[in-house]
Amino acid sequence: MELLIGSSLIGQAVEMAAIRTQRGSSVVGILHEGTLVVIPKHTSCFVMGDKVAVMGNTEQLDALNVLLR
Repeated sequence: MELLIGSSLIGQAVEMAAIRTQRGSSVVGILHEGTLVVIPKHTSCFVMGDKVAVMGNTEQLDALNVLLR
């Protein structure tokens, strides 16, 4: 999933975005400027254009998709 302009995740740290606690899915990687960070630290911040790898069921991923847009 790619973070686009207007995504509410841009500028937030993984922990503050509360993806796991609020959406039930887990961030397992972030591709940032060609560098893949596997299991990012809770302090890692999301930046526009990042590609985010997440794990979850269909319902959880659909809920997360709303945040990414």
